[in-house]
Amino acid sequence: EDAAHKLAILATLAFGVRPEAKDIHVEGIRGLGQEDIRFARESGYVLKLLAIGRKTNGHVELRVHPALVPKTHPLASVRNEFNAVFVRGDASRETMYYGRGAGQMPTASAVLSDIIEIAERSLHDCRRPECRATTRARKRSLYWSADRFRPVDDIRSRYYLRFPIVDAPGAIGTLTTILGRHGVSIAAVHASIVDAAANKGRIEILTHEALESAVKGSCEEIGKTGILREKERLIRVE
Repeated sequence: EDAAHKLAILATLAFGVRPEAKDIHVEGIRGLGQEDIRFARESGYVLKLLAIGRKTNGHVELRVHPALVPKTHPLASVRNEFNAVFVRGDASRETMYYGRGAGQMPTASAVLSDIIEIAERSLHDCRRPECRATTRARKRSLYWSADRFRPVDDIRSRYYLRFPIVDAPGAIGTLTTILGRHGVSIAAVHASIVDAAANKGRIEILTHEALESAVKGSCEEIGKTGILREKERLIRVE
């Protein structure tokens, strides 16, 4: 939830919107397993918990969830108590702001900065004609955008899908057929045996860019076939 609150503040400053809790899709790291970390490492990615705000065609999407990030991306090297904000602008292109996000002194510095800001606004908040110009500058009035929030089912992304299956003939064909029927194109697929004696297998699929609702619809249909031992795992690729 901390990341979601920070994303709400950043979205207000960047896009001029006023998000509520219902406007931000939030997923935690619970459910991630060693298989996901291994796949990420072997496929040239790292797993990161990202807070993503994106504005396209008059819609703003806000989401917090684990994601696969290429090892070559600047965010991949952010570790421990360090935080980073990666910004992509029309003219400025890509920039990143990086620093400590936890610890005694960094936290104290941020809190003191907020206290000073509140004090300055209080000192200059007057109604006399001679200080109205200063007041307007200090308040930094925001322009509220008319952009709408995009539901998470309407986003497009690439996906990593892990299916714990009952090892049986035709399992891969069943998965790929259902995905194809929903318009989800496969970039790579890997099948492995987890426990031969117990007929336990695993199928990992990396998709091309697809509509989230189509991917979730595919997973729901696959879950009804009876070939899964456990619920599938879906991780977006950013």
